[in-house]
Amino acid sequence: MEEKEFLDWLKREDILNLAKKYSSYFANVFKQCLGVGKEKILLVGDYGYPTRRIAPLLTASYYFAAKDMNLDVDFVLQEPKRGLDRAEQHLIKKLFELPTNSAIIINASGKIGQMDYVGKSFRKFCKTHNNKFVSTTSLSTMDTFMIKSIIDALSVDYDQMQKDDKLLKTKIGAGKVMTIKTRAGTDLTIDLKEVDVRIADGDYKEFGKGGNLPAGEVYFA
Repeated sequence: MEEKEFLDWLKREDILNLAKKYSSYFANVFKQCLGVGKEKILLVGDYGYPTRRIAPLLTASYYFAAKDMNLDVDFVLQEPKRGLDRAEQHLIKKLFELPTNSAIIINASGKIGQMDYVGKSFRKFCKTHNNKFVSTTSLSTMDTFMIKSIIDALSVDYDQMQKDDKLLKTKIGAGKVMTIKTRAGTDLTIDLKEVDVRIADGDYKEFGKGGNLPAGEVYFA
């Protein structure tokens, strides 16, 4: 799909003006999360479903933001994919044509789809090709009008988030037992010995790595 065709489709779906309106919020992701400069950027998205167009709306907002920042950006769209559905060939072709040391941004209503030639792990593909990435998936659970809640979750102080996440990771890693109680009746005790605490704090500037957005997660298995 070429730019004009994409813009015409956005207009027919009555989300073109929304994408332009919210595009300024996504400069923060390019700067603070990906630290983009002269590298190639590929936006990977899908068309969503009637009344659930958040995936293409995010893709368009990223696109307009990148254009305003004079970044080297391209995009590819496919039909929404679920579970074991296969990704479309033109999307796979775009990924393989992407030069090393590029940035990939995924906005998917479900998943990106199975890619035989890419391999079972998209993360491994990015590591092999030294591409950094961010992904926002399972967006079909939200109606289009809920886009502002996604934007609010993306428009945060990432420096502060990363400090908070590192502190929480250190505290959990140094602990022996975690107890979680709530007024709803939750009473959970977890043994913290030898747990591998990880963080998803939105810092995906390093080539070969990436993660989910919105960020702010401190987790362990």
